[in-house]
Amino acid sequence: MRYDLPPIVKLSHRLLADMERAVRRFSRYHKYAIGSTLRAQAMTVAQCAHRAWYYRAQQLQRATLPESKP
Repeated sequence: MRYDLPPIVKLSHRLLADMERAVRRFSRYHKYAIGSTLRAQAMTVAQCAHRAWYYRAQQLQRATLPESKP
């Protein structure tokens, strides 16, 4: 099964990768102090975007399922 991620999820993954590349160039002190915070926040953005997309797909599936009668 093939699926395409929506643009917001792709952009959040790109933000995560760009943040990782930027933090790599920080000095040691900033890499572990500020860099870890930036990485964690970028990861949170990516997780939230992916979860919103994933659960939206599940909501659409549930809405199209026929109702079972007891």
